[in-house]
Amino acid sequence: MHKNKKLQEKITQFASLNQNYKKNAILCHIQDELFEMKSSGMSWNAIMDVLPAYGLIVSDTCFRTFLKKAREQG
Repeated sequence: MHKNKKLQEKITQFASLNQNYKKNAILCHIQDELFEMKSSGMSWNAIMDVLPAYGLIVSDTCFRTFLKKAREQG
């Protein structure tokens, strides 16, 4: 798997600046990168499956809630 360096940097930076972050906050922080991955042809399930490789473990419910709110806003 080819890692997205920009995504990795954003996650690492956010986590170092926000020690007790909520999963939704970091998903919002990397929202643009997630939607870029989607527009490049990845499914939402595939995107969720690769997040642990970046050190981000998110539950299915949390990810789906984030997507629903992002779609409502955008």
